[in-house]
Amino acid sequence: MSSNNKPSINSLISAIAGGLQSGQLQDLAQKISDDLDKVFSQVNTGPIPRILTSEELGGNVAYTDLFDIFEQGIGVSGGVAVAGSITFDAAKGLLVWSKVGTTNDFELDGPTGTLILSIPTGTITPTFEGLTTFKLGVKISGGVIGDGIIFKSAVHGLSQRAVAGSTNDWALFAVGAATPVLAIPTGTGDFTINGSITQITNGKHFEFLERADPAAGPVNTGRLYVRDNGAGKTQLCIIFNTGAVQVIATQP
Repeated sequence: MSSNNKPSINSLISAIAGGLQSGQLQDLAQKISDDLDKVFSQVNTGPIPRILTSEELGGNVAYTDLFDIFEQGIGVSGGVAVAGSITFDAAKGLLVWSKVGTTNDFELDGPTGTLILSIPTGTITPTFEGLTTFKLGVKISGGVIGDGIIFKSAVHGLSQRAVAGSTNDWALFAVGAATPVLAIPTGTGDFTINGSITQITNGKHFEFLERADPAAGPVNTGRLYVRDNGAGKTQLCIIFNTGAVQVIATQP
C-alpha cells in the first residue's frame, strides 16, 4: 500500500474492534511502521523540524536515554504539580517541584558535579556551598531569632545574634586584617575595640551612665567611668589594674 493512501488510525482502531481481515492486518502493520519511522527521524536525526505534540507521541513523553539535547529549548505551558516535575503557573510562573531524597530534596550541581545549592530533606532552608553575590543587596523582612541569624525585629530593627566562639562570639574585621577591629569576647556582653575611635561628625560625644566602681582590669589597662560621690555629685574616674581609683573631675 502507498503511504500516501494509508487509512487513518481511527479507521484501523474501528476495524480492530470489529475484527480484522487479512488485508487490514497488512495496513495496520504498515501504519505502525511508518509512524515509528517518522517519530524516530524527528527525534534522533538532528534538530527537530517542527514541534512534536504530546498526542503525536501517545500522551505523556518519558525519556529513558542518558542525555536528551533539545537544541531549541523546552517550553512548559502547564503541567500537574507533582514531586519531581517542572510546571508553569499563570500567577507564579515556572515552578520546580522538589522530590524527597535521603539527604536532600533538591540539588544544583556544577559541571564537574560539585554541589552549589541544596535543600536538605524535609526543610525549606537552602544551603549555599560557596560565596553568594547579591548585586542589589539583601532585604530582611522577618526571621527567626537564633544564634548566627540576621533578622528583623519590630523592637530592635535589623538584628543579629552572635555565635559562641573560642575567643569571640562576634567580630568585625577590616580589609585584609587578621585581627578584628571590633569584637564581643566569648560569653560577655562587652565590646572590644582594637583601633582608634575617630569623631567624624562634629557635635557628637561620649555619654557615661553612673555606676559603681568596676573591678580592676588586666595588667596595663585602665577603666574609665562615672560614679556618684555619695553626695549627689557625679565624678569622672579611672580605675587601674592595681585597683587604685583616680578621680579626674567632680561635678561642680
